[in-house]
Amino acid sequence: MPRICAVCQRPPREGEEMRPMRLTEDDLSADLKTDELGLYSACSECVDAHRERVALRIGKEPSQVTNNELC
Repeated sequence: MPRICAVCQRPPREGEEMRPMRLTEDDLSADLKTDELGLYSACSECVDAHRERVALRIGKEPSQVTNNELC
């Protein structure tokens, strides 16, 4: 079974690794193809978009958001 991004539903590009991210109720209002809360394996593009949402929510710059804060 091929791996796919749980958020955007596309397979990873060659050499691209999937990263963990946790979706909360606040994130479900964003333009996502999933509507369930939980911990997901996502592509780097979706993780970067999620990092920006988390940064806005906690009042930091996206570069200051750690990977641990995404899970």
